[in-house]
Amino acid sequence: MIRPVHTVGIDRVIGQAGVAKASLCNTFGSEDELVRAYLQARLASVTQRITQTVERYDTPRERLPAVFDGKGALFAQPSYRGCAFARASAESHPGDPAEQATEAYRHWGTHAPDRAGGAGWRARARSSRPPTAAPAQTAAGNPRG
Repeated sequence: MIRPVHTVGIDRVIGQAGVAKASLCNTFGSEDELVRAYLQARLASVTQRITQTVERYDTPRERLPAVFDGKGALFAQPSYRGCAFARASAESHPGDPAEQATEAYRHWGTHAPDRAGGAGWRARARSSRPPTAAPAQTAAGNPRG
C-alpha cells in the first residue's frame, strides 16, 4: 500500500529505522526535516543512477536518450511505488522543506538533458533537423491535405 508521506506515523518510522524516538527527534528536529532528509537521500540516489546510465555513452546523440533510459529503469524496479517527490509535494505547502526538496529534484530533472547533451545541444538539434518538405501537389496543382 502506498501511503502519503506525511501520514506515516513516527512509531512506524522508529520501528523501520530501529532507533529510539529521542534519537530521531534529536537528529531531525521535526517531521518536516525528516521528510526533507528522506527526499534529499532519494534525490542523491536517483541522480547517481541516471548519471551512471548516461556516462556509459560518449556522444550527445547517445547520452540524451540515456536520461530517459535511466528513469525508465528506476520506474521498472519492483520496489518502485511512484514518485516520492510528487507524493510529498502534493501534501506540502509552498516553502516548506518537502516543497524545497521537490524543487531541487525538478531543477535537476529539467537540466539533466543539458548535462547529457553538452553545451549547445538544443541549438545543434534544431539546426540538424531536415527542412520541412512542401506539401505534395496533385495533378491539378492543388496541395494534398
